[in-house]
Amino acid sequence: MIAFVRIGVAILLGVSTAWAWQTKLPVVSGDPPATAITTPLGDVVVARCVTTITPGRTRLVVSMLRGRTGVQLWQRAIPGIGYCVAKNLIADDAGDVILAVWLTGFEPTHQAVVKLAGSDGHELWRREVEASVPRGFAQRPDGSIVVSDDAGIVALDAETGAELWSAAADGALRFLASDATGDLFAVLVLPRIEFGPPGNLIVVKLDGASGGEIWRREFDGTGTGGGGSDISYDGGTGLAVDEAGDVVVAGWLTNASDRPNYAQQDAFVAKLAGASGDEQWRAVLAGPSGGDDSAYSLRIAPGGDPVVGLHFDQRARVMRLSGASGAVAWQALWGPGQPDVEEYVQSVALDASGDVLVMGRLDERVAVSRFSGATGVEQWMQTFVKARKGDDPFGRDVFVLADALAVGPRGEVMVSGTSGRYGSNFTASAAVATVFASTVAGQRLVIRDLGTLRRVALVMRDPHITPALPGGAGDPSISGASLALSSASGDHALLALPASGWSRGDDGGFEYHGAPGSQTCPEVVLAPGSLTARCRTDDAGLLLDAPLGSVEVAFRIGEPGFPYCASFGGTVQQDRPVSGDLPGLFRAIDAPPPESCE
Repeated sequence: MIAFVRIGVAILLGVSTAWAWQTKLPVVSGDPPATAITTPLGDVVVARCVTTITPGRTRLVVSMLRGRTGVQLWQRAIPGIGYCVAKNLIADDAGDVILAVWLTGFEPTHQAVVKLAGSDGHELWRREVEASVPRGFAQRPDGSIVVSDDAGIVALDAETGAELWSAAADGALRFLASDATGDLFAVLVLPRIEFGPPGNLIVVKLDGASGGEIWRREFDGTGTGGGGSDISYDGGTGLAVDEAGDVVVAGWLTNASDRPNYAQQDAFVAKLAGASGDEQWRAVLAGPSGGDDSAYSLRIAPGGDPVVGLHFDQRARVMRLSGASGAVAWQALWGPGQPDVEEYVQSVALDASGDVLVMGRLDERVAVSRFSGATGVEQWMQTFVKARKGDDPFGRDVFVLADALAVGPRGEVMVSGTSGRYGSNFTASAAVATVFASTVAGQRLVIRDLGTLRRVALVMRDPHITPALPGGAGDPSISGASLALSSASGDHALLALPASGWSRGDDGGFEYHGAPGSQTCPEVVLAPGSLTARCRTDDAGLLLDAPLGSVEVAFRIGEPGFPYCASFGGTVQQDRPVSGDLPGLFRAIDAPPPESCE
């Protein structure tokens, strides 16, 4: 049944857990789900299915949203689509969008790969491929696009769409990934035949120049399907290649249990040598409760440690394993752990600092959290798609889907999710993206020598500056704050802004007023879109006895907290050290957001 779904795009910024903006777009239903990605330029691409005037027909629509504001830049419908699959999106370095679509309502049903201009969405090229449902989609280091289906794989030139090569396969190639040389890895899913051969987890390596198979490795659990069946259902849910070119696969194995005629699924992660396929280690994670466990998402952290989201021992968890041995480095629960709340981790991602983002479903909500990559400590959680049965006067059942998670070039955390209701009048709504960015633009920084004191005047203006709601971890009147300055010459200062000095401002932000006579900040104002501070310090680390060069500024709420940071060094108007009776002075303006917060 056709549904009308609205997609909302939300932005979560800075230390706050409040949304900065939301944009809603219509879609058809949660099956297939909408999806979204961030581009290398920081914008957001959304693909979703919408209804047409022809009953029972849908059309794929792609939209580009400005990453900093949520404003829609363009929208483009992909013509010629019956039932659409809204997934398989890639944005190249220029911001152009390449996607694989599934064309139905035609004979035969087939795929097309389409490239849209990032500037306005016009179609640059389209390549129709005689294949079935797209199963895998990836970009190789040379820019070429590879797409797979239930029986093979094809490579296309990214500039023209011309076919470079194609190859048959004896099953569906899923979770395509490329190494630095362009060779490809995938999970191979063989056609399942009733009472046929075991359904083992199979990993294959393909030649990036031809698609020919180089090696394959099978993993077979010790259990069977029960009831006398000899079929073992083992499966892969993710695959990634590390910096050394080795491959890590995640999923589950069906293993024997202590109960007669019963097998259980155990979460499974293994590392294979990229060159030979030899197994380097495997981790089989079986919860003590004896229930079914599985790894659902996989990423490789800097240094080679796999990070997985999984259902383990009847709880949703995130786990970091040693890349060298597969030993558990840390694990953390995700969700409240209440008996009536269903927990499901859909995706994990890593930001530039190595911290872990987790997105999934908590009963009737979609939620996103950030965990310390080093320790596994949860730093924040925010929900943004909700569906409650009690809100519907007709008592219709609800559904909630967690669709996609990605991290943008400035640390943006993009999440998509869908919610809706079943019934004769089917309705639904979806929130597509949330962005958490800490790097912001600086407007002005002045550091002035006053003899034994230094006076600091700071202005940062950026739409990513969004004060938190009162009462949470991002409320400085509860958590306190600090302002840190660090120059290229080695000067530094740390100004404490204790919770007792903060109060709620009139504009939805917070204001800080230092105690009279204290060597700190008489006034700091954190408002939507801006942070201003007037401070003075006798910190011995801020000497001004040499040119500062550039100054990094970090405003942090709480501990460990997550800062708004800016880098003043591009446009330096004055950089004068103390010289005799001549006071030192540093003045810089118009600082663009840095690439990351160190």
